[in-house]
Amino acid sequence: MICLALIFLSLVSTFAWWNVSSKSRSLMNHFDVDRLDEIKFLFEREQDLLHSAKLQTNKTVRAMKQEMADQMKELDATKQKLKKEINSISAFDQERAMSRDLAFKEQVALLQQATQRESKRTVLERFGPGPHQVQMTFEYPPSSNEQYNFIIELAPLDLVPHAIHLFLEQVEHGLWNDTSFYLIGDHVIQGGPTISREEVEIHKTRSSMYAFHEMDLDTLSFPEYSAEYPHTEWTVGFAGRPGGPDIYINLENNTEIHGPGGQHQHALSEYGDACFGKIVLGREFIERYLYYHEIYDDGSDWELYYKEPVAITGAVVLNGNNQ
Repeated sequence: MICLALIFLSLVSTFAWWNVSSKSRSLMNHFDVDRLDEIKFLFEREQDLLHSAKLQTNKTVRAMKQEMADQMKELDATKQKLKKEINSISAFDQERAMSRDLAFKEQVALLQQATQRESKRTVLERFGPGPHQVQMTFEYPPSSNEQYNFIIELAPLDLVPHAIHLFLEQVEHGLWNDTSFYLIGDHVIQGGPTISREEVEIHKTRSSMYAFHEMDLDTLSFPEYSAEYPHTEWTVGFAGRPGGPDIYINLENNTEIHGPGGQHQHALSEYGDACFGKIVLGREFIERYLYYHEIYDDGSDWELYYKEPVAITGAVVLNGNNQ
């Protein structure tokens, strides 16, 4: 009996489970179909919306591209127009600038020629036809009263008359009597109004320069250079641009670095330093004393300068009109 009851209970439970499961599956199937239809509908609507948005976006992008292309075309046309106008203006300005530059150069050339003519005339009247010679005296050792002379024979007057005139006038007015040699480089010895480290660092100037300024005999009017009288060894030239009052002695052939195009630090590098004379006597004193005079060796900007300037105690024209 118990077995039959268990069998009967099992059959009843199985039937009940199957019945409930069937209903559940039926409900689920009904739910899934409705939900899927709804999801499909929503998905298709979203797809339509996205497609419409894509079409609208593409349309907008095409319109923007076309507008940009039109603007670029308009800008390019404006650019070409402006370029033509600028080229037209530039061509006119360039032609005018070239014409003005040529006129200035012609005017400068006329002034330089006039200066050279007046310089030559004055030298002939004051110092004779030449060849002109200047004797310079320096004291070595410094403050020793021991004097050494060397003689500079000046260039032919027709080559650099302006530079020759300035130097002769400086000498004649005694301006070189209170000067010194103060610097030695690999290729030059330079002298002029006395320069000392202490004076420059304290006063930022060379007081002995004033005498040249006061006499208006400090600089050339223009950097007069002649290819027929280059910066060979032992020649003498004016330092700086346009040149003066300092002079330098060329210790080697410096034609390339002191001639036209050799000094690029100057605005007018096509000019050359004025070379106006050559040491013909007394070179041995320069080699013996000025070559080896003590310089600063402290690694400063003064490493080419003599620790104690070598005084130039006199300079005289040897063959002026009065001789």
